[in-house]
Amino acid sequence: MFSSPTQKKNNRFSTDFIFASEEYPEYLNRYYDVMGIYIDNQQIAFDPTGAPITINGPFFASNQVLIPPASGSPYDGSTPILTARANVAPGDHTLVIAICDINDRQYDSAGFFTIGGCTGNCTGPVTVNVCYNKGGGM
Repeated sequence: MFSSPTQKKNNRFSTDFIFASEEYPEYLNRYYDVMGIYIDNQQIAFDPTGAPITINGPFFASNQVLIPPASGSPYDGSTPILTARANVAPGDHTLVIAICDINDRQYDSAGFFTIGGCTGNCTGPVTVNVCYNKGGGM
């Protein structure tokens, strides 16, 4: 899990991301890896169907899953590049990115992100607080 306080001087947050998993396709509905991106405890990351990001969600049951070499990664299946967005008031906010590897230690899932996804006046330092030993650490 990655947690960072962030200060916004504008009214929009966005980041591009990809969710990829070794659990695709042979372990669907057997393992349950999930990923979330949250602004102030509000989920803002969804798959192309509008569902939360999970290996057992509707996207990974579709025929649109990217596989190597088209995916550009060694993971067995991944989403295309997706965008998480939120309208936020200027001021202090908390960004949390969490990836949970559930029920196994053998088949990993990962998230790939663009960080620094703000538009408008994006000045000032950002402090990052990494949360170790929560969901497996980093």
